[in-house]
Amino acid sequence: MATAKKTTTAIEESPAEKVTKTKAKKSIFNLFLFWKNLKKQYGRRPKLYLGGVIILLIAIGIFFLFWFNKGLFLAGNINGRIVTNLQFYNDLKKASGQKVFDSIVHETLIKQEAARLKVSASKEDVDKKIQEIEKRLGGKENLDMALAQNQTTVEELREQFTIQVLVEKILEDQLKVTDEEVNKYIADNKEATATAKLSKDEIREAVKTEKLNEKFGPWYEELESKAKIIPYF
Repeated sequence: MATAKKTTTAIEESPAEKVTKTKAKKSIFNLFLFWKNLKKQYGRRPKLYLGGVIILLIAIGIFFLFWFNKGLFLAGNINGRIVTNLQFYNDLKKASGQKVFDSIVHETLIKQEAARLKVSASKEDVDKKIQEIEKRLGGKENLDMALAQNQTTVEELREQFTIQVLVEKILEDQLKVTDEEVNKYIADNKEATATAKLSKDEIREAVKTEKLNEKFGPWYEELESKAKIIPYF
């Protein structure tokens, strides 16, 4: 009976399990003791203790942010070689930084001028432009193909049309098209208008577009000359 009791005890808890439990208890105790000593150490200076906790939490937050979203810090990995976002954007800036900056300036100045004049582009205005280009290309599928070929999304196209609508509204008085101008356009482009089977409304839009291209350059140059633009690259 005594032997059986010893065997049962051995099965219930082996020496290895005892060591593991002892280590676990010791680890938990050490961690508890560490925080206890930390609190005791900085108990007389609570602001310093609180600052240390905040710094620790920030460090943990940055670690998890980096771990789960490397794209915020890294551009890629090439056979183990890390490419940082800083390196990537520095090279990108050298290659086409001025072009991208000029594009941002262009959109920003137009939007600022539109806001100053209380001019806006509604969703209906932009939808109308999308529908016009769809019709011209022969349907939505053809528009999607054209966008794909030009590596442009519908959202980017909508943004372009938003800018165009704003400019058209700002220069509205200079873009009015008379019947005489429509008739002159037809007379000067007989073959093109006949082949394309353009309606008078479509021809009026074509004349308006020509006027827009003519008036926009000088207007924008004047707008840009009055602006304070400071690049930092």
